[in-house]
Amino acid sequence: MEESDIYAPLSSELCEVIGLFIGDGFTNKYGSHYLIQFTGNVLEEEYYTKLIIPKMFFLFKLKPYIKKEKDCSAIRISYNSKCLFKMLTERFKFNAGKKSKSVLIPEEILVARKELLFATLRGIYDAEGYVYLDTRKMYKKPYPRIELRMNNPKILKQIYRALSNAGVRSYMRDEITLVIQGVNNVKSFVDIIGFSNKKHIIRLSQVLL
Repeated sequence: MEESDIYAPLSSELCEVIGLFIGDGFTNKYGSHYLIQFTGNVLEEEYYTKLIIPKMFFLFKLKPYIKKEKDCSAIRISYNSKCLFKMLTERFKFNAGKKSKSVLIPEEILVARKELLFATLRGIYDAEGYVYLDTRKMYKKPYPRIELRMNNPKILKQIYRALSNAGVRSYMRDEITLVIQGVNNVKSFVDIIGFSNKKHIIRLSQVLL
């Protein structure tokens, strides 16, 4: 990755990676070492190795160091890049170190073409979204919900407004949980935003066929 790439034009691929970073990413500087890391469940290894790592190479020509943490069932995808660190912290204004309570969708993306914002939301939901099928007897068939839990009310309000503007109905169950529920609303989300993470797609296939 070159210095000139820091301000490369936004693309759906870049915005999806930014969304994933918002959800599962971390960056910091340790001396001359610039760490950019994504952490997911080891069950998501295929999502990272077949989708995210190739996308990172396409965008930045970077290859990762991959580590599986057996004790916590995590997979960590790590990059060392000063330019990518500067892109994240200087261009998109993400804090180095702990960011969960302060991270926001960058203004540059919020005012960009809607498909770029949708790609960012897709990355966030791939990382932090949870698909829940309610199978209680009160429902004739499994009742779907997509929940997004983030310890950051400000970004959830950003996402709520973005979904509303896109025609996807959701509601804030509390300050840290955004919910999309019901077949029609979930289908709207899938049609407009969608998932790239296979675990969500498989789970929803039971009710959206």
